[in-house]
Amino acid sequence: DYAHHPTEIKATLEAARQRFGRRSLVCVFQPHTYSRTKLLLHQFATAFTEADSVIIANIYPAREEDTWGISAADLAAALSHPNAHYAGDLHHVVERLLGSLKDGDVLLVLGAGDVDKVTKEVWENLKETS
Repeated sequence: DYAHHPTEIKATLEAARQRFGRRSLVCVFQPHTYSRTKLLLHQFATAFTEADSVIIANIYPAREEDTWGISAADLAAALSHPNAHYAGDLHHVVERLLGSLKDGDVLLVLGAGDVDKVTKEVWENLKETS
Protein backbone atom coordinates (compact mmCIF):
# COMPACT_ATOMS: atom_id res chain seq x y z
CA ASP A 1 0.00 0.00 0.00
CA TYR A 2 1.20 3.52 -0.75
CA ALA A 3 0.38 4.67 2.81
CA HIS A 4 3.22 6.87 4.04
CA HIS A 5 1.42 9.42 6.23
CA PRO A 6 0.35 8.43 9.78
CA THR A 7 -3.35 8.99 9.01
CA GLU A 8 -3.14 6.72 5.94
CA ILE A 9 -1.23 4.07 7.87
CA LYS A 10 -3.79 4.04 10.68
CA ALA A 11 -6.70 3.79 8.20
CA THR A 12 -5.02 0.98 6.25
CA LEU A 13 -4.31 -1.04 9.38
CA GLU A 14 -7.82 -0.50 10.75
CA ALA A 15 -9.29 -1.74 7.45
CA ALA A 16 -6.97 -4.75 7.49
CA ARG A 17 -7.99 -5.56 11.06
CA GLN A 18 -11.66 -5.43 10.08
CA ARG A 19 -11.02 -7.65 7.06
CA PHE A 20 -8.70 -10.20 8.68
CA GLY A 21 -10.00 -10.22 12.25
CA ARG A 22 -7.74 -12.00 14.72
CA ARG A 23 -5.13 -13.08 12.16
CA SER A 24 -1.67 -11.71 12.87
CA LEU A 25 -1.02 -8.45 11.00
CA VAL A 26 2.68 -8.06 10.20
CA CYS A 27 3.39 -4.53 8.99
CA VAL A 28 6.51 -3.44 7.14
CA PHE A 29 6.90 0.32 6.87
CA GLN A 30 9.44 2.31 4.91
CA PRO A 31 9.37 5.96 5.98
CA HIS A 32 9.30 8.37 3.05
CA THR A 33 11.72 11.31 3.36
CA TYR A 34 13.66 12.51 6.35
CA SER A 35 11.58 15.68 6.68
CA ARG A 36 8.26 13.81 6.90
CA THR A 37 9.70 11.34 9.38
CA LYS A 38 11.02 14.14 11.60
CA LEU A 39 7.98 16.40 11.37
CA LEU A 40 5.40 13.65 11.94
CA LEU A 41 7.35 11.53 14.43
CA HIS A 42 4.79 11.94 17.22
CA GLN A 43 1.90 11.07 14.91
CA PHE A 44 3.73 7.98 13.64
CA ALA A 45 4.13 6.87 17.26
CA THR A 46 0.48 5.80 17.50
CA ALA A 47 -0.32 4.97 13.88
CA PHE A 48 0.54 1.27 14.08
CA THR A 49 -1.66 0.14 17.00
CA GLU A 50 -3.70 -2.33 14.91
CA ALA A 51 -0.60 -4.24 13.75
CA ASP A 52 0.63 -7.22 15.73
CA SER A 53 4.20 -6.52 14.72
CA VAL A 54 5.92 -3.66 12.92
CA ILE A 55 9.17 -3.80 11.00
CA ILE A 56 10.71 -0.46 10.09
CA ALA A 57 12.98 -0.22 7.03
CA ASN A 58 15.47 2.54 6.32
CA ILE A 59 14.07 5.89 5.24
CA TYR A 60 13.52 6.30 1.51
CA PRO A 61 15.13 9.69 0.92
CA ALA A 62 13.46 10.54 -2.42
CA ARG A 63 14.79 14.00 -3.21
CA GLU A 64 16.27 14.69 0.24
CA GLU A 65 19.63 14.28 1.90
CA ASP A 66 20.08 13.15 5.48
CA THR A 67 20.26 16.60 7.12
CA TRP A 68 17.29 16.28 9.46
CA GLY A 69 18.93 14.35 12.30
CA ILE A 70 16.42 11.49 12.14
CA SER A 71 16.72 7.83 11.24
CA ALA A 72 14.41 4.88 10.82
CA ALA A 73 15.87 3.45 14.03
CA ASP A 74 14.72 6.64 15.80
CA LEU A 75 11.24 6.10 14.40
CA ALA A 76 11.14 2.48 15.55
CA ALA A 77 12.20 3.56 19.05
CA ALA A 78 9.51 6.27 19.12
CA LEU A 79 6.65 3.91 18.28
CA SER A 80 4.36 3.15 21.18
CA HIS A 81 4.15 -0.45 20.00
CA PRO A 82 5.41 -3.42 22.01
CA ASN A 83 6.55 -5.35 18.94
CA ALA A 84 8.18 -2.72 16.70
CA HIS A 85 11.67 -3.32 15.35
CA TYR A 86 14.13 -1.55 13.12
CA ALA A 87 15.45 -3.85 10.39
CA GLY A 88 17.60 -1.59 8.21
CA ASP A 89 17.82 -2.08 4.47
CA LEU A 90 15.23 -3.99 2.47
CA HIS A 91 17.40 -7.10 2.29
CA HIS A 92 17.39 -7.32 6.09
CA VAL A 93 13.64 -6.72 6.15
CA VAL A 94 13.13 -9.71 3.84
CA GLU A 95 15.45 -11.89 5.93
CA ARG A 96 13.55 -10.98 9.09
CA LEU A 97 10.22 -11.75 7.44
CA LEU A 98 11.33 -15.08 6.03
CA GLY A 99 12.54 -16.07 9.47
CA SER A 100 9.36 -15.06 11.28
CA LEU A 101 6.26 -15.24 9.03
CA LYS A 102 3.88 -18.04 9.92
CA ASP A 103 1.08 -19.68 8.01
CA GLY A 104 -1.98 -17.46 8.27
CA ASP A 105 -0.10 -14.20 8.90
CA VAL A 106 -1.17 -11.18 6.90
CA LEU A 107 1.77 -9.20 5.53
CA LEU A 108 1.15 -5.50 4.89
CA VAL A 109 3.93 -3.57 3.18
CA LEU A 110 3.46 0.19 3.44
CA GLY A 111 5.39 3.11 2.01
CA ALA A 112 5.91 5.34 -1.00
CA GLY A 113 9.48 4.38 -1.81
CA ASP A 114 10.88 1.13 -3.19
CA VAL A 115 9.49 -1.03 -0.38
CA ASP A 116 7.39 -2.95 -2.94
CA LYS A 117 10.59 -4.92 -3.58
CA VAL A 118 10.00 -6.63 -0.21
CA THR A 119 6.68 -8.05 -1.36
CA LYS A 120 8.18 -9.43 -4.56
CA GLU A 121 11.19 -10.98 -2.83
CA VAL A 122 9.18 -12.55 -0.02
CA TRP A 123 6.70 -13.95 -2.55
CA GLU A 124 9.47 -15.44 -4.69
CA ASN A 125 11.09 -17.06 -1.65
CA LEU A 126 7.81 -18.48 -0.41
CA LYS A 127 7.02 -19.95 -3.85
CA GLU A 128 10.42 -21.65 -3.91
CA THR A 129 9.94 -23.24 -0.49
CA SER A 130 6.39 -24.50 -0.99
